[in-house]
Amino acid sequence: MRDAIDWGVTTLEMDLQLTRDKQVIVSHDPTFNANFAITPQGDTMTVAAARKVILYQLPYDSIAKYDVGLKFNPEFPRQKRCLP
Repeated sequence: MRDAIDWGVTTLEMDLQLTRDKQVIVSHDPTFNANFAITPQGDTMTVAAARKVILYQLPYDSIAKYDVGLKFNPEFPRQKRCLP
C-alpha cells in the first residue's frame, strides 16, 4: 500500500473481515491462504489446514500470532517485502 501511494495512486481497494471480538482486519478471504501463511509455531500450512482457520471465529490476538508476510506468495513473483 505504501508503494502504491508513493507511485501516486489515489485510491486503494481492500477487503476487510471482522474477528470474533469485532476487530477489523485486512483479508481478502475468510480463511488464511496456505501459499503464504505461517502458523504461530512457525510451520507452513496445508490448504486443508488453512481452510479450517476461519478468521471471523477467532479473536484478533489469536490471528495476530500467524505470519502472513514472511513467506512470499509464489503466485506473485515480483512482490516486495514491506518493512515496518
